[in-house]
Amino acid sequence: MPGLTGPTVSEVLSDNGIVAVQAVVDERDVFDLVNRLKNIGARDILVVPIERII
Repeated sequence: MPGLTGPTVSEVLSDNGIVAVQAVVDERDVFDLVNRLKNIGARDILVVPIERII
């Protein structure tokens, strides 16, 4: 479960050495961050709202 202390990085079962990264970011930063990630080659980016973090 990703949290505010840092991202969660998980290996994806693939022959390509792909990893999945989950991170909590401020909603005001999402648009810029997604564009920056795409520019460096990230793909399959999923943005979901967080109802609450306890």
